[in-house]
Amino acid sequence: MLHLFQFPCNAKPAKRPITEDSIRPNSLHFVWNHGGIPIIDKEYYSFQLDGLVASPQSCTLVDLKDEFRFPRIEKTVAMQCSGTRHIEQILKHPGQGEEVPKAPWGEAAIGCAQYVGISLKKPMKACDAFVDGAKHLKFYGADIYLKDNKPMNYVGSTCRAPTANPLRIMVFGYISARCLKWLYKIKAIKTPSRATAQSQGYL
Repeated sequence: MLHLFQFPCNAKPAKRPITEDSIRPNSLHFVWNHGGIPIIDKEYYSFQLDGLVASPQSCTLVDLKDEFRFPRIEKTVAMQCSGTRHIEQILKHPGQGEEVPKAPWGEAAIGCAQYVGISLKKPMKACDAFVDGAKHLKFYGADIYLKDNKPMNYVGSTCRAPTANPLRIMVFGYISARCLKWLYKIKAIKTPSRATAQSQGYL
């Protein structure tokens, strides 16, 4: 792996291995982070499902591993960061208090991998129903990054009912900026999130 930044950790495989296999091994999958990697104790980990739902819920890692409640699914997913070939944009958009926009990404921020997880429809069903016109899901990541020299959590949203893995949300057909890592909260909302990463950085 070639490190573009040590912090935040951003790394890409060398060009040659990119096309050697249709499935990218973990060791050669691109890594893109906006901030530091959070320290999460799996014994205390939980994520909340709330907002415009009839019955807000909280799930622990033990809950999510209960295969009777949440059967496993496996999907092959091609994920592409919207920052691939970012090197061509650097001169126009030098960044606003964060390092990642300055990263000289070429075409390597693309990876195809096999994911095992659960459908997000399962834990959302426990919330009974969406209410008050909820049409979108807002995802909160535990990682913190800087934008305009202000610290913030990475937040994004998609239209309702994507298929996803609740530790890293995998939203098929969307850029990887919507596939948040270190998920700790999902909120049902009426309109797309106005968070910076959703409405500005990756509009």
